[in-house]
Amino acid sequence: MFQASADGATSSVPPRFLIVLALTVALGAAIPSAAAAPKRLWMRGVVLAPAGTPLVGASVTIDTGASVVTGEDGRFAIEAPRGEREIQVRHPGYRTLSSRLTLAEESLHVELRLEAALSVAAAITVEGIRAGEELPVTQRTLERDEIEKLSHGQDVPALLQHSPSMTWYSDSGTGSNYSYFSLRGIQQSRINMTFDGAPLNDPAEHALFFNNFHDFASAVDSIQIQRGVGTSSVGAPSYGGSINFASRPLSSRPGADLRLVLGSDDTRRASLGFESGRFDNGFAASGRVSLADTDGYRERSGTRHGTLFLNAE
Repeated sequence: MFQASADGATSSVPPRFLIVLALTVALGAAIPSAAAAPKRLWMRGVVLAPAGTPLVGASVTIDTGASVVTGEDGRFAIEAPRGEREIQVRHPGYRTLSSRLTLAEESLHVELRLEAALSVAAAITVEGIRAGEELPVTQRTLERDEIEKLSHGQDVPALLQHSPSMTWYSDSGTGSNYSYFSLRGIQQSRINMTFDGAPLNDPAEHALFFNNFHDFASAVDSIQIQRGVGTSSVGAPSYGGSINFASRPLSSRPGADLRLVLGSDDTRRASLGFESGRFDNGFAASGRVSLADTDGYRERSGTRHGTLFLNAE
């Protein structure tokens, strides 16, 4: 029994009253706490690829710090308090998706579609593979004016002898028939050769037989010889170096030229070239017909060639 005294007076409080009082106080404190506790809801959804297929392993994070990973069906479920929430979705190879969603009294179901991280907006065209003047590559470029001075109908290896580290020889002894060259002491089967970026080396023997391209120099605008490692593209490995031939550009004006060559060992060469000029629709064409005949310096080394080059755009 609880007893209290005041001014000498004594009173007693029944135990039942104390139990009721304690329960009332506890219930009064619990009711406000329950009312103040925020209601948590579930945010459910699916993460899709651009094509609409489910994405496995996508990371879904909300601004409260909670994070989940999508399953095999691309779906996820994450618990969050109601209100406006910011959600972020990440996946390798796709752009990060950020969005703001509102969670009301009911749970929310969303569909999130990601965009690819990389996309090609237009085709990429390689315009050139040559080394510029500032590139640290050992090279020499023969321009058209120099080619005109050095060329008199001989095969390309005889023309390239004027470049450093280049040696050559010919089976016929006249610069025609089968001719070969070496760059830095390495044979042409280990030298990368291209024409406007297209590989010229034979895929079986990895060499280029200029005997099959007689009067090739007449169709070339410039030649770049790179010694050692350079900007070689597809084709044979450039252990010795690389040689890039560039075709002559089409002229905007029509024209023609005739070339006649007479030499020792009964050598006769003739070539006829033409330029159509640029038409109103932008079309232009050029071409050259070449004929050559020689007995050769060595016995039974004579050759007879007939070639045709055409260029149009």
